[in-house]
Amino acid sequence: MASFLIRFAGGRTASVRADSVPAALIEAQRNGESVVGIAERLPRRANPRVTEQELATLYRQLAAMLAAGLPLSEGLQILARDTTNPALKEVCYTLYLTLAGGEPFAAGLAKFPGLFPRLHLALARAGERAGLLPTTLSHTADYLEHVGRLGRQAASALVYPAVVGTLVLALLSSYWGSGMVAQIAQLYQDLGISHLPAITRVMLHIHQVVVPMIFLALVAALILVLIIRAYYRTRRGRYRLDRVKLWLPFVGHIMSKGSLARFCRTLALLLGNGVEVESALELAGEASGNAVMARAAKTAIGDVAAGAPLATALGASGVFPAPVTEQVASGEKGGTLLMMLNRLADFYDAQTEHLTRAFSAVLEPTLILMLGFAVGISVVSFMLPLIQAISALSGGGME
Repeated sequence: MASFLIRFAGGRTASVRADSVPAALIEAQRNGESVVGIAERLPRRANPRVTEQELATLYRQLAAMLAAGLPLSEGLQILARDTTNPALKEVCYTLYLTLAGGEPFAAGLAKFPGLFPRLHLALARAGERAGLLPTTLSHTADYLEHVGRLGRQAASALVYPAVVGTLVLALLSSYWGSGMVAQIAQLYQDLGISHLPAITRVMLHIHQVVVPMIFLALVAALILVLIIRAYYRTRRGRYRLDRVKLWLPFVGHIMSKGSLARFCRTLALLLGNGVEVESALELAGEASGNAVMARAAKTAIGDVAAGAPLATALGASGVFPAPVTEQVASGEKGGTLLMMLNRLADFYDAQTEHLTRAFSAVLEPTLILMLGFAVGISVVSFMLPLIQAISALSGGGME
């Protein structure tokens, strides 16, 4: 038997166990009260698997239903019934039950901390408080779709270099680890070729030294990755490693531009939907994806609370470049702060995309050259002794 939550006309709620929805309705109506809502209780997980695209679609559909005059609870029931994703169905039912219990929409989102970040909760609270939840949900859907589109573009630009790099490693690993080098060395010994070219001796020496250590190297690399990941989960470790990321040549420049774009776009979204500037700064810093920028944004909160302009507060940290602070200052003076923040986000998004494609364009031929060099030097080093031996035999036969 399943468990159903019943909501009566007077606002009272009750749980009923039954085999189906009709059976639950019959059981609930025995006392004569009018039933206005019913939903099946599902076992709730804290972090159901729902993609950002599915969340954007959920917000978009809810915004459309609310704009059409449909109550939020009914919209959630419809989406829970129609969706084919069990995890999303669970989310919709939980949100409906939250509303049926008299709690706000944001309280339902808070029950899934691994799915709905603080940014979503702040926007939902601001939208409910201002009576503009449909607009807020629509803006949040736009934001998620934009961020997702940029992420897919960046990933697609790096697919080919990743494939080539994997091919290089696979070929070299299979060549050096297959025992082929040892067989070639044995062949030289059987043929009586004692004097090997320098390049061949170097390659054989590398094989003798490196191959026995491959397993240890892989284990050491795995341990190092686990240590770095554990350290990155700490507050101090994330801050230090994120600072190192920004110092990396070229790659750090791409990461910095991407973080600035996310910060500006998120700040514009929050401020435009009625979130207080202090909360907006903190959440935008978190959304930037970089602990250095997040700390700088949190530091700016104190200056803004003390009455300093937003541009001055951001510039004091030294993390945000001059174009950002100058555009923010211009927006504050002209009353066009949201427009300036969105323009900055568009500019840095374009810069990030351009730099990513440039990096990919440079990386592709570099990896191909590395593959060609590795294969070429291996072939030459092990074919050269045979060529010399054949030449020597041919010369002896002619004499």
